[in-house]
Amino acid sequence: MCRTEQITAAPATAGKAAAADAEHLAVPTAPQSGLAALLASLADLPSVEARADAEMAELADASMRAMHEQAEEHRPALGNLLDAVSHIDRRETMDWLLQAFDVGGFSDGMLF
Repeated sequence: MCRTEQITAAPATAGKAAAADAEHLAVPTAPQSGLAALLASLADLPSVEARADAEMAELADASMRAMHEQAEEHRPALGNLLDAVSHIDRRETMDWLLQAFDVGGFSDGMLF
């Protein structure tokens, strides 16, 4: 379910009559994230800190979107990773991960 915002569209060259009859368009926006919903739910709590956290609900989605865009911009290419880490180092890392998963009781399937 998407939120919508009302915007007013009026051509720049239209006269006053056209501006008065401007068409209202519903523009879909992204659905509210779970984080934003959680923060918004804190608004009715008695704690001052919780209510202050609730004010961050409006910023949560935009902040997360900006951080995601930054992460994607700086994500390393697979080819660069393969060139930077030797076959022996990759093998040792995989052996270590398998041992750690065995000790931790995790399924090896999580690695593949």
